[in-house]
Amino acid sequence: MIFRYHRPMREYMHGGATRAVLCGGNAGADVTARPIRAIPGKGKLGLIDSIGLFTGGCAVNSGIALARLGMKPTIGTAVGRDGFGEFLLRRLRENRVDLGGAQVVGGFQSSSTVVLVTPDGERSFLHTEGASGAITDRMFPDSLLKKHRILHLSGFFLLPRLDGPPARRLLARAKKLGLTTSFDSCWDPRRRWRLAKMCLPFVDYYLPSIEEAGETFGSRDPRTIAERAFAAGVRKVVVLKRGSKGCYALPRGGSPVELPAFKVKVVDATGAGDCFDGGFLAGILRGFDLRDALRLGNAAGALNVSGPGGFGKLESFAQARRLAGI
Repeated sequence: MIFRYHRPMREYMHGGATRAVLCGGNAGADVTARPIRAIPGKGKLGLIDSIGLFTGGCAVNSGIALARLGMKPTIGTAVGRDGFGEFLLRRLRENRVDLGGAQVVGGFQSSSTVVLVTPDGERSFLHTEGASGAITDRMFPDSLLKKHRILHLSGFFLLPRLDGPPARRLLARAKKLGLTTSFDSCWDPRRRWRLAKMCLPFVDYYLPSIEEAGETFGSRDPRTIAERAFAAGVRKVVVLKRGSKGCYALPRGGSPVELPAFKVKVVDATGAGDCFDGGFLAGILRGFDLRDALRLGNAAGALNVSGPGGFGKLESFAQARRLAGI
C-alpha cells in the first residue's frame, strides 16, 4: 500500500506558503546525566562523565527532527516564564521551528526532566509536567490548524488538561478541516491507558512504542496490537516502535512491514521515538511509500541515539537518506 500526497512538495519545504506539520504536545528542558552506573547512597557523591542541558519534550523533539529533515514544522505547546522556557524557545528558533502555536504562561514552571542515561544508552526519567499542564485543545484554534497539512499530537499521558476527551475533540476538528493526523503517546505512570483509545477514530497514523501500545491493548504481539488498534478506529497505519528491534507497521487492509533498526553505537536513546516520528512523517510528506517512510524514520532514530539529547547527531535529510539507503 502506497500513501502519497497530491500537493507539490515545494509547499511543504522551507520557503513555501503552506506549513507541513503542526507538532502539538509537550516541550521540556532535559537535564541529562551520563553514564549512570549506580545511584549514590544518601549523603554520598558519585562521579559521572557529563551533565548537559538539552531541548526535550515529544513535540519539540519531533519538530526539530522535521526541521532538520527539510520540512516546515510549527510547535504548539506551552512553556513557563523562566530560564528553561527561554532556552527552549531560543533553540526552537535556531532550528527553524515556527513558534506560531507556542505560548508563554504564567503560574507554571517550564516542564523539565532529569534524564539518567546508563552506559548502554538506555535512560530513566524524573519528570515534572509544569507548563504542559496549561495545554488545552483551545490552544489549537481552527485558524492555526488550517495552516498545516498534518497535526502530529504527541506527549499524550503527560498533558493533564489535554489527555482524553480534549485531545479527541482536537483531533476530530483537525480531521473535519481536512488535516492528516498522527498520534504518539508516552509512558503513563498513572496507568490511564484507555484514554488513548478514545482518540483513535480520528487518527490516521498511530505511532506508539510497542510497550505503550501493549499496555493500551493488553498484548505483546505486534499483529494483535495493530488489529485491536484498527478495531478502536485507526484509519490508515499502525506503526509500533520497537527500540533496538526496529519497527513493525500494519496498513489497514494490507500486509505487515517489519524493518530492523540500523546498527549504530548508542550514546543516548532520549528522543529516539520522537525523531522516528519526524523521519516517518517527513517521508510521508515527500511521497515515499510506507516501507521507505519507515526506513527514514529508523534512520532518524538511529542518528538521534548516536549523540546526546533529543535529536543527537541528526543533521539533515541528505544524511538521513544516505543511512536509510533510499
